[in-house]
Amino acid sequence: MGVKDLLTWVKKAYPQAIKSYPKRWESPELKGKRVAIDATLLTNRYHFASRNGPWAGKGEIIGWYNLITEMRASGVKPVAIWDQRGYREWKAPEAHRRLMTRATHLARKEHEITRSSRLSSLREVLYDFEEMPEEEKEVVRAHWETTRFMFVQPKAEVAQQLREEGEAEEGKGLTTEGKGTVSRESLITPPTPSSTPPADVSKPIPTLSQSDGESIDRITGMIDSLAHLVQDYRDHYQAPASTTPRIDGLGLDLNLEHMEEEIQQWASLRPPASESSSAKEEEEKARHHGVEELDETLQEMLEGKVKETKRQAELTREEGEIINLALSPTTSSAAYPTPPPTPPSSPSPFPQLSAPHSPITRLDHLIDALPVVKEVYERALDVPSIADHEDCKTLLGVMGVPVIEAMIPYEAEGFAASLAKKGLVDFVGTEDSDVLAYEGPLLRNLSPLSSPLSYVSGSHLRQLTSLTPPQYLDFLILLGTDASPRIPKVGPMTAFKLIRQHSSIEFILEHEPTIAKRLDDRGKFMVMVNNARRVFNELPEVEGVVEEGMLEEGAWDEGKIETFLEEEHGIKLVEAGEQVENGTEQSSGSEDKSVDFVAEALANEQRRG
Repeated sequence: MGVKDLLTWVKKAYPQAIKSYPKRWESPELKGKRVAIDATLLTNRYHFASRNGPWAGKGEIIGWYNLITEMRASGVKPVAIWDQRGYREWKAPEAHRRLMTRATHLARKEHEITRSSRLSSLREVLYDFEEMPEEEKEVVRAHWETTRFMFVQPKAEVAQQLREEGEAEEGKGLTTEGKGTVSRESLITPPTPSSTPPADVSKPIPTLSQSDGESIDRITGMIDSLAHLVQDYRDHYQAPASTTPRIDGLGLDLNLEHMEEEIQQWASLRPPASESSSAKEEEEKARHHGVEELDETLQEMLEGKVKETKRQAELTREEGEIINLALSPTTSSAAYPTPPPTPPSSPSPFPQLSAPHSPITRLDHLIDALPVVKEVYERALDVPSIADHEDCKTLLGVMGVPVIEAMIPYEAEGFAASLAKKGLVDFVGTEDSDVLAYEGPLLRNLSPLSSPLSYVSGSHLRQLTSLTPPQYLDFLILLGTDASPRIPKVGPMTAFKLIRQHSSIEFILEHEPTIAKRLDDRGKFMVMVNNARRVFNELPEVEGVVEEGMLEEGAWDEGKIETFLEEEHGIKLVEAGEQVENGTEQSSGSEDKSVDFVAEALANEQRRG
């Protein structure tokens, strides 16, 4: 996460603190320098950027190969630093935030799975509806007009009630005129709620020419099927009790935070290649079962509290319009199952569907749109596994890159910042702005390769602000860090003003009662503030790194690297610009290409011989 909104504020308040290097590693300021890379974060970024397309599943390997190749070509010396696996108590607020984010994605994914099932059922029902005789369809539409299906009753029960009534009133029509009531449907027609006004029912409602048992079964069966689908639609559209769940980092259940580590652990279990197929299947089942159990716990935490996104709301709106279009006579005023239609000023989420399209055609288009929306949440839940990180470590070792692990309670960016402050590296390569809290040299935009590198010196930034080191650190803590939450409604400008006026967080809370009142628990907040101060003030010891030769580069053996990539990951290297096996020419402008080579993922059947 880093320091929230810090770099956005720096761009506005102190743009001179930011230096851009369009030539990237070829820039004179960078050539020949040593860069400590936050490898945990960069591996995650490569994973999330390449989950689709030809590099799916191999994005981390290809990304690292291309980056290291580019750096080596300019004489830049990379050092990769990973976080040691394990729980960091000071990072509980950030772990909590990530778990809540995962729970939200799970809820929205489940929302789309339910919608998909409901729309498939609706499609079947609408096809059956279209096959009904016209007079029977008019009775169903009349029932929709008068009740909006504000009931749910089992189909068998409804049919039995109508049969009993039919035996007593043989030969009578299903509807009457004048009062607008349906005599034989009165058993299933409660008064229409005032929130959903019925159409004008003073007009005669169409009647059946013959009230036989088959017609009754078809009509009641169709009404029951539609009513349940409409009610399911209403239930899933209902606004949540609150908006996006509040996550303030206070009052955390620390046992819950260990779930994040468990999720990574279960997600990463990968049976050894030497195991039998049956053993691998059992391991895979255990992995899925472990993840499912943890995800179920997360879903229960936010059940009924997650709001639809704008895109999901558009799908819901279209679903309501389709139901209304299918069941309302063309002369009826627009009425939706729930909620009322979006104001006319809002554009349709499906502009390609104009009025002449049938309900089923529009429904087919809606069903076609569902996988794209669901995929958003599936991708968000697809976190890189421990095995993915281990594969990248092995690759870098083969490429001669020093690989170091930041031991708990420290993290990669803190260890890298400590190396920089000791003069052992020149820059810290990461997107994590925590480096600036250490007053370290932050180098951003390592990926993609087409982006200019961006540099901010933490010590220079502090000097520009004219804040003392304690004031500067408290200012950044106020913005919100992995160790501590932000005070509600205290953004960068307000935080900077408050620190300049009061010098410390304690004095702000003491002299600004309106600010202090925004905290649910001032004592717990200050515990997290002090945790953050310790994290950024107590840098890890790095003297042993030099003594043990941990920064020494290994030999670069291109043949060995190529063999490793092809045999272990099914990736072969071709000269830039060559024709690859799929017949497409790889242009040197692609961000997935290295300086000298293009990585191509081979077909699955070619992998591992």
